[in-house]
Amino acid sequence: MQKTFHYMLLISKYSIISLFIIFASLLIITNIIKFNIISFTVFGSITLGLFFLSYYFNKIIWSIESRPKTGAESLPGKEGIAITDIDKEGEVRVEGIIWHARSIDGRKINRGERVIVERIEGIWLIVKKV
Repeated sequence: MQKTFHYMLLISKYSIISLFIIFASLLIITNIIKFNIISFTVFGSITLGLFFLSYYFNKIIWSIESRPKTGAESLPGKEGIAITDIDKEGEVRVEGIIWHARSIDGRKINRGERVIVERIEGIWLIVKKV
């Protein structure tokens, strides 16, 4: 749902930008051909409106993409230290918090080795050795 909305916003943004370019071109053409002031005003208003609409869509997309992540969802990609041997299961410390962990490939990770969190499965962090 979130991805679909994001892609719809991107498509809308680029559609608005293309309309902006078309109306800006028409604005330039009306200025060259010397159409009446009403045509110039209409094309100018539409162009300016499309510019601000494009800016608005860009801000919405930016706010969706840069949402701060907190808690467990921020852990993938973070580095930690194995505080117990991780044979099949063990514990790691990531950002000062102790988590249950499993090795991503089933290999043993010794106590004290650095690990990177690959993903989260329930309450388990899936880690690999650095």
